[in-house]
Amino acid sequence: MPFPTLFLFLSLQQTATASTPRHLRAVEAPPEAWADLFAPTRPVRLFWNGEARFGVEVEERGAWRLLTEEAAPGWTSPPLPRGTRLRTVSPDGEVGTPVQAWTVSTPADLARLSAKQPALVGSQVVDIETDASGAPWNASLGGGLARLDPATLAPVTLTTRDGLPSDWVVAVAPAPDGLWAGTAAGLARVEPGPVPGSWRVSEVVDDHDGLPSRYVQALLADGPSLWVGTFQGLARRDRGSISTLLGPWSVFSLLRGTDGRVWAGYEGLLGLPEADPIEGVPDTIDVYDVEPLPSNGALLATLQEGLVLLEDGRRRTLWTGNDQDGAYAVARAGDAWLVAGAGAGLVTVSPEGGVLRRWTAADGLPSEVVNEVVPDRAWNPASPQEPAQSVWIGTARGVARLDPTTGSVQVAPLAPLHAGNAWQRMAPAGRRIVVMGDDGLAFAGPRRLLDGPRTRRVAPGLLDRTRTGGSAWEVREAGVLQHRIFKRDRLHHLPGRPVGIVTAAGVPFVGTDQGLFRYEAERGRFAPVAGLRSVTRMVPEADGTIWLISEGRVASLGPDLSIRYYLRTRPPLDLDPDRGVVWVGTEDGMDVVAKDSGEVVELLRTLQTRVRAEAVAADGFGGCWVATDVGQVLHLDIGQTSTATLVDLADGEPPKVRDLLPRGRDGAWVLTDQGLFAVAVPAQR
Repeated sequence: MPFPTLFLFLSLQQTATASTPRHLRAVEAPPEAWADLFAPTRPVRLFWNGEARFGVEVEERGAWRLLTEEAAPGWTSPPLPRGTRLRTVSPDGEVGTPVQAWTVSTPADLARLSAKQPALVGSQVVDIETDASGAPWNASLGGGLARLDPATLAPVTLTTRDGLPSDWVVAVAPAPDGLWAGTAAGLARVEPGPVPGSWRVSEVVDDHDGLPSRYVQALLADGPSLWVGTFQGLARRDRGSISTLLGPWSVFSLLRGTDGRVWAGYEGLLGLPEADPIEGVPDTIDVYDVEPLPSNGALLATLQEGLVLLEDGRRRTLWTGNDQDGAYAVARAGDAWLVAGAGAGLVTVSPEGGVLRRWTAADGLPSEVVNEVVPDRAWNPASPQEPAQSVWIGTARGVARLDPTTGSVQVAPLAPLHAGNAWQRMAPAGRRIVVMGDDGLAFAGPRRLLDGPRTRRVAPGLLDRTRTGGSAWEVREAGVLQHRIFKRDRLHHLPGRPVGIVTAAGVPFVGTDQGLFRYEAERGRFAPVAGLRSVTRMVPEADGTIWLISEGRVASLGPDLSIRYYLRTRPPLDLDPDRGVVWVGTEDGMDVVAKDSGEVVELLRTLQTRVRAEAVAADGFGGCWVATDVGQVLHLDIGQTSTATLVDLADGEPPKVRDLLPRGRDGAWVLTDQGLFAVAVPAQR
């Protein structure tokens, strides 16, 4: 693939023909063991809308071979070389458009591998709805869709490997005989599977079918109709036909209002289908949730004004939220109201206004950040005086059920390497890797020594770690924590915000936005290195040299603390030395810098496109892994600069890459704000 065409980011939709089923999707089967992550072969699953059956062919050395004469949606192939293309064949012999399976193991895949028992694979739960049986369905960002058993809290999880268009699930709406899930890449219909207790994706709908946007963030099942709120407007689906009602702005919530109409949290609150503004709600507030009251009033969870009581066209604020967050959701439990206040936690508000109690991690909640709260059974207009006693709570670390009367909290199990956590950095650890972040440490690999993330509560926000001499060092947002053998731990406070720590010639160096600091063992303190300010990245070499980005320039710090600067243009974002060169990711493409001469070779830079290379990592074999700001990963070879391997990490919400760690020349670990990915190079066929 020539470089000028590498970054034409297209979203191609399969045309529904007799030979190509609608919404045909090919994904690699989830790995069953750590050894499968970078294996050269992997089974492939095919999904499409409807129940029609097709034959399936595989491409081998430019020719096509029949794998099966008849396959149903969800069919799984035998192990095939990674990067293999497949196509469907209609009963009359017409062949369809070839599709290629992903070559990425998602955060949800790795979370499943890290769990010893059924557990939630996604942590950031943003929507919960209970079905007719009382079981909660949970939408998580990066972890797909999960249904909890109300008795045991054990989950059944659906992800892209099960046919969802994206693991980034934003909204759910139970419906007769199943439910709808709104994702960052479209709408999915989920129905009971052939095995009791199983579920399957039977249909996918996106903007090619008439939705205003692929990003679906609010849903309401309304008899035979389905209201669909997207990032760019509202649509209604009636028996397969889709019509657009509002646009182009974002729809945050959908529910049945106190006047019998459907209400949409949009620019204010609108009554549908006429889109009349609800009296008393200005178009300057974002309404995330509405709870009807027996008195024909309503409670509004809003971003700008917190929890608002709406009665007779007048509104009164009951709780304002904190400095950064308003109210995200509200539910009644007993005689009070529980409010999901994001960073403010879960707050109990009296009917008259005023905070009665704030629920935190000290009370057993899995996280201080609360995104969602719903009753453990749906509100019944026929019995408004009998509210639910317990509520389901969606947080930044999974799901809990709370009984506000007794204070009892049940927390759903969460996988150790869950998706959606704020992991910051990776490091090799033998055959495994260790990832670091807000939860402390977690391991990925063939052998687990920890049951789950391990957190030291001395200071929050683990950013990086290293070992040297008789100490282990942890860089946290509050400073550098030194764990000394046979001595008490010590926290070193440094100017500015730390970004990482490296060891060169046995000496720790810490970079901050105020400069570089070197540990002086004889004085037991960190001292600034003169001449280096605003350090954003550091990489050591075996000879004691540290390569770093300081004040937006590439520099090297020798063992004698001598400084040499290299690039002065195209602000660098990341770098990694390898043999005689340094790979540098910039705001506009790649630079390969010769260490001795400073000569620069430019890559991924064209007049047509602008490539922001946010993370780079040399593979040790003359090549380099590169991650871009649109969630794509490339493998480059300096000897073959006319070709590269391009992989999309996720369909829908592009993840922000924070770190890369090669696994030889055939694969790499990719750490993002959505979790950890494993990328394998497709076979050259």
